[in-house]
Amino acid sequence: MKTTNPAELADVSDRVLIREVIGRYFYAVDRGDWAALASCFAVDAHYEAADGFIDAHSRDAILEVLTGGSPYAERSHVMSSVEVVTDRDTASGDTFAIAYLLDGGIDKGRFMVRGLQYLDSFVRTADGWRIKTRRHITRWQFDALAVPPMRPKTLVR
Repeated sequence: MKTTNPAELADVSDRVLIREVIGRYFYAVDRGDWAALASCFAVDAHYEAADGFIDAHSRDAILEVLTGGSPYAERSHVMSSVEVVTDRDTASGDTFAIAYLLDGGIDKGRFMVRGLQYLDSFVRTADGWRIKTRRHITRWQFDALAVPPMRPKTLVR
């Protein structure tokens, strides 16, 4: 049986904790839990979107942008590939995700599906790992008309 040294265990633990920050970010945005969203970022964090629609230079500015009246009636983000590399009290992350965004309501709105990439740097703080910088990249997108969910008339057993 292979014995893992304490440094390897600490690295694994840090990567798990950082992945939890990434997951908490998506959950907070989808749920509208702004306190949880704030807990993802360092106080002096920077968040930019590659196409220029976000360029915020503090946790408060990031929250203002991300909570400032989203045009989407519903949001759902699904993480896919995640790579995290740690270096003591800093780390980098490369996360891919799919965002499902409903604009305008289920009966009359537009449904957008976006392939996203987040390039992050993380910093260990007294309160745990936090996002220090985030670059949000939309890699692809398609739009469709939204339709109400179908509900079966009877359940098949």
